[in-house]
Amino acid sequence: MAIQRHFAMRRVGAAIIALALLGAPAGALDSDTAVEAAHKMDTQAIALLADNASQGGAGGESADQAGARAAALYESIMDDVDEVIAVPVGRPQEKSRPDDKANAKIARPQAIGPTTPAPVVVELFTAQGCAACPPAEDLLAALRGRPDVLGLAWHVDYWDYLGWTDKFARPEFVERQRAYGKATGARTLFTPQMIVDGTPVAGDLNPASMTSAIRAATEATPEITIRHQLGGPRQQLELISHSGSSDMTVNLVRYLPDRTLKVTAGENRGRKLRMYNVVASIEELARWNGAAPLRLTLTPGSGETTAEPDDMRHAVIVQSLVDGEPGQVRAALRLD
Repeated sequence: MAIQRHFAMRRVGAAIIALALLGAPAGALDSDTAVEAAHKMDTQAIALLADNASQGGAGGESADQAGARAAALYESIMDDVDEVIAVPVGRPQEKSRPDDKANAKIARPQAIGPTTPAPVVVELFTAQGCAACPPAEDLLAALRGRPDVLGLAWHVDYWDYLGWTDKFARPEFVERQRAYGKATGARTLFTPQMIVDGTPVAGDLNPASMTSAIRAATEATPEITIRHQLGGPRQQLELISHSGSSDMTVNLVRYLPDRTLKVTAGENRGRKLRMYNVVASIEELARWNGAAPLRLTLTPGSGETTAEPDDMRHAVIVQSLVDGEPGQVRAALRLD
């Protein structure tokens, strides 16, 4: 499955997840009709949910009951993100839609919040069943106290066959690693692997190689400004590109700061592993071309269906898209 299918627009993902939870037929979960409708207004997505639920949902449930249940479920999935809007800047985007010309005549709203420096994003692809991974986890742990670095551990499942199932692993995380490899011509996947701002770290993983890679990323000229404003639990972000128009994806990453477990099978059998900044999920908030600023309003941790642990953390990552798949990290922001 292509990575863009895993990282589908949040509205598409919400609609499909809700279809599954409502007991829709398996065929409906991959239908073009569901995906197309979910890209439209919330009411249309809810109508689609209701239609599918009435056909494949709980027995004896009326269309009205299915519709009400679908609407409530859809809202609970969506309530992490309150709003995603393109902010007019007084000129049309390079590739305009019918409504862009009218929007382009509107004066740009006042900027929100102060400018927030973006941390370097260090990604570790790892697995609980990989004997070579604990030292790399220690390297990631050593970066935790640095405000200029956001470390994230993506657990992959291709070592599960050795006898230990990594409960943090997700197929979409493997696809993310595969996308990075495709961009560099790599033919195989391996762990541990470190990626710094979208670029694989060459050679052995050690403090010297990590310091060098992070320094190079830090010295690069920022291409995107992030303005960030807190208003209680609700947060407002504004993204402004300084490098022209290009395809980008804006993602919300949820991660767990610290977890410990004892492995009882596989290569790490008998070892007690301590893991840091373990990614729990990634969701696409928007596709953005940078021609106009993008404003987002979020309330992290408010989704009722996710049952998030109290220590769940959230971050926003902006990445270039290469053939629809994630590439260079352009900006990032911790939300908590």
